[in-house]
Amino acid sequence: YQLAYTTSARTDRSLLASVTQVGTDGTTSLPPVTFSYQTGGVTSFSLSSNSGAGSQVAWNVRKANADMGHENFGCVDALTGAVLDWNLDITPKGYVAALLVHRDLVFVAGGFSSVAGQPRSSLAALNAASGEVLPWRADVFGGAFALQARDDTLYVGGDYIGIAGVERHMLAALDVRTAQLLPFDARVSGLRLDYFPDPEVSALALVGDTLYAAGNFT
Repeated sequence: YQLAYTTSARTDRSLLASVTQVGTDGTTSLPPVTFSYQTGGVTSFSLSSNSGAGSQVAWNVRKANADMGHENFGCVDALTGAVLDWNLDITPKGYVAALLVHRDLVFVAGGFSSVAGQPRSSLAALNAASGEVLPWRADVFGGAFALQARDDTLYVGGDYIGIAGVERHMLAALDVRTAQLLPFDARVSGLRLDYFPDPEVSALALVGDTLYAAGNFT
């Protein structure tokens, strides 16, 4: 997917402008889903016919009117553009870096300390139907930027030095249902120097039985 953003003149925050699904050849694409905004929220929503009924899209923005909008994380109906009543506000000045739908769950990763008023450090799990924040909890000491899942395993990449109460650097695997840290340990390492970006795993991809990781590490 390719995401395009614009800047709110009112809040100076990023607003999602369009989402385009790109083919595996990296060139062909479906018509984009586009958004436009006015003070108070989403005013128009254009959706190509390739989306199924009842589909939803989440976004990492706040609506233009701060009193009516969602703080950094919300959900809209992909057919009508109607903002859904999901109370998913995250920490002010926090951010969402990755979303992953797996089975009946939505995993949220980024840099935050709470979701919907419930303490969660940079990683949370939601009910995909209701948006309810689940008891599932594996707090991240740092930021989480990339997610992948296979069967009962969730892979989490970021710039963290600990997850689920255990020292683990930048890449870890968790049980999808229990949030228990799994023995998987890629021992990712990097140099932390002044004036250089912090080491991190910023992207993950699963191809067959191989997990690929990309980022800034040695």
